[in-house]
Parts: sequence; C-alpha cells; structure tokens
Amino acid sequence: MIKLLVPPLLLCFLLLKALAAPPYLDDTFEQWLMWEEQSNVVQFRKTTDVLPFNITSIPAEQAHLDAVADLPEFIKNLIVLPSGQIAFPKHVYNTDSYLVPWTDGPNLSTWNGRLTASRSVVILAPNGRRFSIKMPTDFIQEDVMQPKKANLKNSVIISRRRTDLIDTVTKQLGEVPFFHMQRELVSVTAKSNKNGYIIRDLSNFKPDHYYLPALSIPFEGKTIAATVTQDFDQLWAKAYAELLGKAKAVLLLRYGLQMYTPNAQNMLLELDQSLKPTGNIVFRDVSDTRFVEHVAKALGGSIKQAFKDEKAAKYTFDEFLYPYWENSSWRFDEAGVPSKTILDWGQEHDRAFASYILTELELEGEIDITNYRTSKEQLWATRGHSPLIKQIDKLLKSDKGKKALGNYHKRIKSKASSGLIKLKVKSKRPSKNGCLDSANLLVAS
Repeated sequence: MIKLLVPPLLLCFLLLKALAAPPYLDDTFEQWLMWEEQSNVVQFRKTTDVLPFNITSIPAEQAHLDAVADLPEFIKNLIVLPSGQIAFPKHVYNTDSYLVPWTDGPNLSTWNGRLTASRSVVILAPNGRRFSIKMPTDFIQEDVMQPKKANLKNSVIISRRRTDLIDTVTKQLGEVPFFHMQRELVSVTAKSNKNGYIIRDLSNFKPDHYYLPALSIPFEGKTIAATVTQDFDQLWAKAYAELLGKAKAVLLLRYGLQMYTPNAQNMLLELDQSLKPTGNIVFRDVSDTRFVEHVAKALGGSIKQAFKDEKAAKYTFDEFLYPYWENSSWRFDEAGVPSKTILDWGQEHDRAFASYILTELELEGEIDITNYRTSKEQLWATRGHSPLIKQIDKLLKSDKGKKALGNYHKRIKSKASSGLIKLKVKSKRPSKNGCLDSANLLVAS
C-alpha cells in the first residue's frame, strides 16, 4: 500500500513546487530584457517584439569616432564598413530630422533589436552577438515623445570623458568588489552638429546571474522576496537602498562624481541563480555624472585635473552633495510600495551613504548616524540634501574633511603597495569569442 502511495505523493510535491516557483526564464539575458520592457510603470512599458532598425552609411570625413583603446574588433568592424564609410543606425521611432543627423540617408541594411526601459536598443547581431546603442530620438516609444532625447551632443562627450577617467583611476586604485560602472566603449558623432550615438559595455554581466533593474522592484520584488523567503521591506532595504547608498559613496570618493538623476532604471542589481541578491550593483549612464567641486579638488591627481579642464570648458558641476533618494525611488508609490516603506528605505540609503564616507575617510567619530531619522519633507528637500547629508557635506568642506579626502587615494595606493590589500583590476582584453573578459553579453544598454 505504501509503495502505491509514494509516487502520487511525490508527483504532488513536485507539482506544488513547480507552481510555487517564480515564472522566470533560465536565459538570464532574455529575463533582463523582459524586466526592462514589462516590469515598469505602465506608461513606459515596451513591446517585447524584435524590431528592425535601419542602417545608413556616412563618409568617414563627416564623422568623429571616439573609442576606448581596447575596443573589440567585431564592434569596430560593425561601425567601420568595408567601404571605409561609417555605419549610422536610425531609431525606429525617431521623427526629428533637424537635430538627428543623416535621417535622410539611404537604408542599406537593418539591425534587429529589442527596446529597453529607456531609449537604448539591444541589437541581436549575427553569430549570437548582442550589443546595444543609445541613439538620438524624439520618441522613446510610439506614443511617448521626449524631444530633448533627440540631442545626445553632451552625452556622447561626457560619456567618453568619464569612461576614460574611471578607467584611469580604477587602474590606479583597483576595483571595489560590489560596485561596477558601465563603460561607454565608443561614440560616433556628426562633425556638423556633434550629435550621434554611443555603444555601451556589459562585460561585467555574468551569464549565470540575473540582473534586475531597480525600477522593477515594485513589480517583481515581492515575488523575489518570497522566493528567497525574506520580508519584502527588509530585503530591499538592504539589497537596494543600503547598497545604493554605499555605491553612490564609492562613486564620490573614488572619482569625485555624483549622478544628477540617479533614476532606478539606471541601477541593476545582481541576483544569483536562486534569485538571491549577491550584493553587487551596476550603475548605467555615466554621462549623467557630474563632478562635486570640493570633493574633486581635494582628491587631487587626475580627478582634480579633469575637473579643472571641465570647469574651464564651462561644463556643469555641483557645489553640494545630493544622493537624491527621491529620484532613485521615483514612482515606486504608484506601483504600490507604501510611503512609509519608501521613507524607511530612504533613511537606510542616506545612512549607508554617510557611513561609507565616514568609515573610508576614517572620520567615524565626527558625526553620529546611529539614530538618524528624518521626515519625508527633509529627505526629499533640494534633491536629497537632507539634514544628515548636509552634515556630511559640511564635514567634507572643512579643513579636516579636505585633508581626509586628500589622503584617501594615497592611503589606498599605500596599502596596495605594502600588500595589505590586493589591487584588483579586470583584464579588458577581448576573449577568444570577441567578448570582453569572459562574459557572453558584450555590450548592452
């Protein structure tokens, strides 16, 4: 009798387990795209269809290419055609022929691609290659017009400047294990108006991990929390808010930068195969960063020089800190996350930002953050310039703060040279299959 009962019970158990499992795909790249396209506020949801993007060509003398030294050969071959002319893709929804160059050029071929949460497009190239381009367009989807996005003039310049600076400093200081800033590999612009497109790197994406856009937390966060048997509020307080605060502090202390609009769509959270957050985060859209004047000056070296160059060229910079939690949780409430939860997460975000700065600069005793609490109005004020952030900002502008900043990079280099820490910098050489490092997903948005 028992022998007869075991198979049905086992079958029932397996069936219940299958029903309880989240409906996520084994293909982590495809799952990332599905989250980008569908796990978003309704207004910005995109089709999951593969769309054709027309490609025209332009004379090389009319274009300007700016690329990293380790640009993969296959990317170069896609951009520089056998004829010597330059490939220029057209966004499928663009209608602006004034700001966007070469819209009237003949369509010579097409690239098939998928949309992401922003204007960027993931191209499904031959031989399993996948890469992405940020292109100028006045429509990010058929019914959503954003005219300012037809002009990428500033983005293409800043993106390459920032990538080169971050590469230089990272080579000097090594990497922070949990923090990754997406590199912008190459820009192609018209010499006539300096507008054009950018190709972005995704070599730090691991093919056996998931990457959740933070904008999807309100839509997927509860399912993921249940899957890893954790409380929704507590899980994302640590796996997003706290991690994000620390990451913003890394960006500030390592490179003298902060993001002007640190929108959740530009933050990718790494999950393992069981959907458990690993504690790693990827920042996208390096062109959104700005120097913070007093920090960049105090850090010195190549950062101070880069800031001076940009200030002389009249680039925009910031004079105070704003980690801007409001933007990093934009429209979470519309998707059902309670206001109290968003406020609690914001306080954890600010506390983590402040704690990382104080610890790294060896200034822990200067500000007490253990019982930090604030109101929504204070947390939201002046782009996140809350009472705690004001204290941190004041400290960094003081003589003691400037001295600590000035010694920070020297201390990291000293520890590395003495063997107290291991200087780790990933190889940027293309692998046998043409991808950077060992990742399968070379370039993406």
